[in-house]
Amino acid sequence: VLLRPLRTAYAWVYLGDAANPYTLFDLTAGRRQGFPQAFLTGYRGFIHADAYDGYNGVHGNVRHLGCGMHARRYFVEAEPSDPRAVEALAFVRTLYAVEREIRDERDKPGGSFTDADVVRVRRTRAGPILAAFADWLEVQNRTATPKSLFGQAVGYARNQWATLVRYLDDGLSLIHI
Repeated sequence: VLLRPLRTAYAWVYLGDAANPYTLFDLTAGRRQGFPQAFLTGYRGFIHADAYDGYNGVHGNVRHLGCGMHARRYFVEAEPSDPRAVEALAFVRTLYAVEREIRDERDKPGGSFTDADVVRVRRTRAGPILAAFADWLEVQNRTATPKSLFGQAVGYARNQWATLVRYLDDGLSLIHI
């Protein structure tokens, strides 16, 4: 039996919006930034992505929304070794609660909860939570060992902060925390 070497493929997932309600999986032979760059040529809008450097080439024409799920995951991984991670996850839970309220308002039959309403609620309800979380991250950064799981979680959240809070100003985006 002759066995051929296995090849690795990567799936780039593209989710549409209300005007283009599609999900597309683009399978590529690599993870280079040229793949999403080629697919997204001419696209203007938002890209919701983690901090992977391969996306950097597409950020020039779009606004990058950070992936809070990645930030959350780092704190989940740090929790067994550092109880301070529980505090970070409490911030996340309160942000989830705000988004649940928004979703419930949007899902009401005959509801008229607009994108502007979403932005207003996010700014007034989630904004202060995020501000407190940012302050907490700054305090933790002073004492966290950078190479510890907790230190890496704090560092990731701080480094990605500008993209993680960008969803506050976009009524169409979903929070991914």
